[in-house]
Amino acid sequence: MNLSNAEVRQVAELIRNPPHQTFFTLQAYMQLLCRVLNADAVGWLAAFGGRFGRRDDRERELLTDWKVIDMIFLGMQPAEAQMAKREYLSLSDLLDEVDPLTQWALGTTGCDRVHTMQCSLLSRDDVDHWFPEFFLHKNNIQDRMLGVISLGPNCESYMIIDRNRGSANFSEADQQRLLSFNALMARLHFWLMLERGLTQCANGVLTPRQRQIVHLLLQGLPEQAIAKQLKLKSTTVHNYIIDLYKLYRVNSRSDLLLKWLNTPYLTR
Repeated sequence: MNLSNAEVRQVAELIRNPPHQTFFTLQAYMQLLCRVLNADAVGWLAAFGGRFGRRDDRERELLTDWKVIDMIFLGMQPAEAQMAKREYLSLSDLLDEVDPLTQWALGTTGCDRVHTMQCSLLSRDDVDHWFPEFFLHKNNIQDRMLGVISLGPNCESYMIIDRNRGSANFSEADQQRLLSFNALMARLHFWLMLERGLTQCANGVLTPRQRQIVHLLLQGLPEQAIAKQLKLKSTTVHNYIIDLYKLYRVNSRSDLLLKWLNTPYLTR
């Protein structure tokens, strides 16, 4: 492991956070990566392999049967993140291919891994690829590093680390450090995917409202308290909970909570 004792202690503090605080834990983790890797931007995305929805055919075609289900970037509003995604997919659609780093990620699924954009570009014969000029330079990015945690054949969690133009490219040591950080934070990656219904523990993808209710259930709130907090009828909340039981293939609240408590991804 290529981390200092202080960095390991910081990660240890983060992984003590309860499962209903995944958003805040992720934000703190991204801030940590930003500091220790001298990055200018850090993001997370959830990737799902297989059919999802009715209007994803072109995205699935470009990403070889994968789709970005959710993405969160440090200091960026969700609408901005979605706009960046649409811009990227529009360029990829126009030029009929994704960038070399994404090609690498899609070609190496099924294992934890780290790679950089500059290394991907150097390994190609066509050094005049469209991605540097039309995306990296436009967005002031010098280099991009992906750190991927594989949580099953159709479920992968990505950390995206960028350095602005004028900075040094990511080194081999940087890649090893990100791999070590992700290994220690594997439980967070699993919880992020589990609460979205993207792991093999669930039968389908959760809606934002269902995720809200899952977080409140993880806090131990009774149905009436959940209904009051969300300003819903008690019967509506009860029906949501029954649907969640079906999605997670459980028969009780305690069985549902065990999905989080018995996670197989404590560390790698």
